[in-house]
Amino acid sequence: MYSPDVNDVGALFKNMLQSRLLPTAFNYYLASTASPQTLSAAAFNKLIAIASRHAKRQSLCLSAEETVLIQQQLPGWDLSCWNLLELLRVALILAQPNLSSPEFASIFQDAFQFADEGELCAFYKAIPLLPEPERFSWHMKEACRSNMRSLFCAAACDNPFPFHCFDDIAWNQLVMKAIFIEVPLAQVYGVQQRLSQKLAAMTQDFIAERTSAGRSIPKDTELLLLPSTASAV
Repeated sequence: MYSPDVNDVGALFKNMLQSRLLPTAFNYYLASTASPQTLSAAAFNKLIAIASRHAKRQSLCLSAEETVLIQQQLPGWDLSCWNLLELLRVALILAQPNLSSPEFASIFQDAFQFADEGELCAFYKAIPLLPEPERFSWHMKEACRSNMRSLFCAAACDNPFPFHCFDDIAWNQLVMKAIFIEVPLAQVYGVQQRLSQKLAAMTQDFIAERTSAGRSIPKDTELLLLPSTASAV
């Protein structure tokens, strides 16, 4: 799996924040990322929560230059659906020292139980950017089973982590969940590369159930059928 350089991504996000945040908010970001010491669990939770005072959930409105830089540094990623608060929170997480340490992993994992929806979305978006992101696969799989569309999309969409790290069972469940809640499959990285007989069979069962119930079939469904079964839609 491609593992992005945390420092390079942090620098990219820092520049993006500087052009969007008010000076006082950007100074908050700088001050919050200056310490070389690992934060306590309470301090980390507070850092993520207070970020909402400094950034809003507004679209990033990426420039053409930023889009190119993102594609170069983060192959397989699309940040167009991120908001400014998420960007700030992810940048704060990536700026923490000792990201590879068990100490950080413990603090980060504990933070999930106290996080609200917006904070959880930022956590899921941060995970694939962390060193050894596989440490947090359980959290990503949990989000991909969520009935909350925002959490599902934060983990499943616009990043290559599930494609590279999920086993076939988790991957098939993710893809079928996307179809069920009508998330465009174009946002799920690598769908065409991980087509399989099992996924095609699950799709045919889904089609049969929807047809029997007199319900419409999402247009994306046909993308999951192998050539021999495509006529089922």
